[in-house]
Amino acid sequence: MPLNSLILSLFLVFSIFFDLQVGLAAEELKKTVILPFQVYSKANARELQKGINEALTDQLRKIRGIELIAEGQVMRMVEGKVINDSLISMLGKQTGAAFVITGSLTELGDIISVNVRIMDVRKGVFSPVIFAQGRVSEGVGPIIARLIGDMLIRMGTEQRIARIEIKGSRRIESG
Repeated sequence: MPLNSLILSLFLVFSIFFDLQVGLAAEELKKTVILPFQVYSKANARELQKGINEALTDQLRKIRGIELIAEGQVMRMVEGKVINDSLISMLGKQTGAAFVITGSLTELGDIISVNVRIMDVRKGVFSPVIFAQGRVSEGVGPIIARLIGDMLIRMGTEQRIARIEIKGSRRIESG
């Protein structure tokens, strides 16, 4: 009988702990809205805007703890409106988001510059602007990939190392 009691008590402790972990994980999800970026380009503004939204969405979907609000829902809310700070705050509150991401992309010749603004909806403030530059030939994907780390730090998201790859080995000798 003592063995059965021990197993039962361990099972109960484990199930309570597991339930708490699931509850904590659900609370840690940070709903995030990505608004269309302002694009300053003479050539392909629509294509660049689509590219930056897709790149941001792809990168943020990989991050555990972030839940993206559906793009269709957001587009209906901003359609025909000027995106300013008060609209950004209102959108964040209406969607229940913790963060709203917006920004701009500027193309000057062969250079693309991306500026990202993140609003913490609960505090009602924007974090400092994050920016990165790259060449038109590399596209917006690599530029967004360089920005993601800083964005996650501003959003307070925990980052984990997925894997470590060791490539080759070099012998270093003093001499």
